[in-house]
Amino acid sequence: MRERKTAWILPRSLARKLRVAFSLMSILPILLSVYLITVYVPPRDDFTFHFIGFFFINVLISFSGFFIIKDVIDRVLLVTGQVKMIAAGDMDRRIEVKLKDELAELSEALNQITQKVRTNMQELQVYGKQTDDKNTEVQRRLLILASVLQITSLISQRESLDKILQMIVEKARSIAFSDIAYLLVMDESSGALTVSKAYGMDVSGILDAKFPVPDSLFIDAGHQDTARVIDAGNPGSPEQASVLEERLHLKNTAAIPVHLAGEIVAILGIGNRLEGFTYTKDDQSLLDVFAKQATIAMGNETLLRKIEKLEIQDPLTGLYNQAYILGHLREEIKRAMRFQRPCAFMIVSVDRFDKLQASVGAEQCNAIIIKIASLIRDLVREVDRVARFDRNSFAIVLPEKNKREIKKMADDIKERIESNFASKLDHRKLLTVSIAASENPLDGANAEELVAGAQRMLRNV
Repeated sequence: MRERKTAWILPRSLARKLRVAFSLMSILPILLSVYLITVYVPPRDDFTFHFIGFFFINVLISFSGFFIIKDVIDRVLLVTGQVKMIAAGDMDRRIEVKLKDELAELSEALNQITQKVRTNMQELQVYGKQTDDKNTEVQRRLLILASVLQITSLISQRESLDKILQMIVEKARSIAFSDIAYLLVMDESSGALTVSKAYGMDVSGILDAKFPVPDSLFIDAGHQDTARVIDAGNPGSPEQASVLEERLHLKNTAAIPVHLAGEIVAILGIGNRLEGFTYTKDDQSLLDVFAKQATIAMGNETLLRKIEKLEIQDPLTGLYNQAYILGHLREEIKRAMRFQRPCAFMIVSVDRFDKLQASVGAEQCNAIIIKIASLIRDLVREVDRVARFDRNSFAIVLPEKNKREIKKMADDIKERIESNFASKLDHRKLLTVSIAASENPLDGANAEELVAGAQRMLRNV
């Protein structure tokens, strides 16, 4: 195995100084001493004078060599001390050597190495900051993704539209250092966009703010699917900046429309008051994700309302359901008021229904409800409408009739139902019904008042 040999290279200028110093401190004094011995042995008369003179010359030469070596050592120690400080972390330090020799070259080389290390550290710091920014962005996106999944879960669970929209607004605020997030909803009565929800710092002052359509601020957002942005990169017009400051108290905003069936129904927006701020394409894309979720939530709500309107039949009895009968009662009241005619509303309720169900069982109880529905249907007129109003009650809308005129019908219904079940049920399980009626306009001017009046009378029966 080949041995590694260390090459010792002595710089020439330093070597010259060290050789001179060595000569001055050792060789020359020795030569002078030899000369004295050869000349003055045996001693001569002038020996003392010459010896003292030569002694001082030796001392002078030795000290000269000593100072030369000290100078070299001091400069080496200076460089060594500077290098230690650099090694300790003082990367801004620079080694300064005035004389142009090998130590100066070494110092310059160390300065260059330090500069390269400093440059690499700065690059690492920049890279580290970029990495931190990327990690922060990744974390932010993960939080937003979690928010999107949370909202999706609420939509799938059929949570209320109000709760879903509130969460969308709250989560949208996490985009782009936003001070607030807001939702403008189209007001059907006024045709204006109104701030229905807002979340963030001091949003109380912007709730219920109105933006007529078309509006100078959101006119673009209402006619396209991309975000309407006002920021340092897209300053907009002075009028738009004024409206933004006055109504939303913002300097920058990004807003995107929510469309249903091609019509704008809402606008979801975010904003802040930062100087020189610009929204990125990623910010706008994230806002678009939340806007699409708002579209889905509002679309689902619209479909559910349509389905509720289409579902007018009670599945057990085949009668109309409560939603239908209330709508029909409203229409009949409007017609009665237009022609100044009466309109009556009747409720037939099975007494002690819970006790009856516990006694005969759910299946037989359903059969009883079906039978009662059939009996009532046979006793009303063709123009009357019968509905299952609740689990144990039925409602009848009777146009052109007042309470006095329908009293006989109420008696007939009660007698027919109770007599029908008298022979079929045990005497301890006898079925009875209670009936109450209200009349427009005597007991109320609208459907809600008529229903409340009939229910109040029913409790007093």
